[in-house]
Amino acid sequence: MNFHGKLIGAGIVLFVVLACNLSANNNQKPTNTGGDKTDPKVLGEFTNRLKMVNKYVLVQKGLTDAQLIELAKDLHRKEPAVTFWFLDDDSKSDEMMTWVKAYAAGEAEVSDPITNWMSEHIVANLQQYFGEGGRYWALSKGMMGDQIAKIE
Repeated sequence: MNFHGKLIGAGIVLFVVLACNLSANNNQKPTNTGGDKTDPKVLGEFTNRLKMVNKYVLVQKGLTDAQLIELAKDLHRKEPAVTFWFLDDDSKSDEMMTWVKAYAAGEAEVSDPITNWMSEHIVANLQQYFGEGGRYWALSKGMMGDQIAKIE
């Protein structure tokens, strides 16, 4: 076989591989199914030793701060004593929940590999803070980022 024939053969193989991948991707259900902004899917729930309830919810990728604030207000109105963690991916949520429970029991480390995934996919959190004026609820970026807004 000459060089031209090998090049055409390689092109055909590449086309077949790409076509199969595109076909497979079209038939797969997307990982992020948090399409409902007002009632997101709960990926897990954990009550810590201080009796604080934490819920981990799936949200759409790419929500703006304004959209996250509206969602946080809605969730806080429905469950005013719950801390919420907003994730844009649920592919490792079972592993994350196992880690959360193990960490609370002193059986896991902050340096465990799942925390890298969590850092990438926890887009915001809603929790209670303590300040000069007392306690208040606020939405913050990521796992421990800057506050986006106070939530009442």
